[in-house]
Amino acid sequence: MAMTRVLMKTLFGDITLELDGEKAPASVAN
Repeated sequence: MAMTRVLMKTLFGDITLELDGEKAPASVAN
């Protein structure tokens, strides 16, 4: 169960980074 949560967080995290990257590319550098 914990592993699934980690994978879910990673997937959603990547999606969030991509969405944020379109608005503020500087945030992706961090």
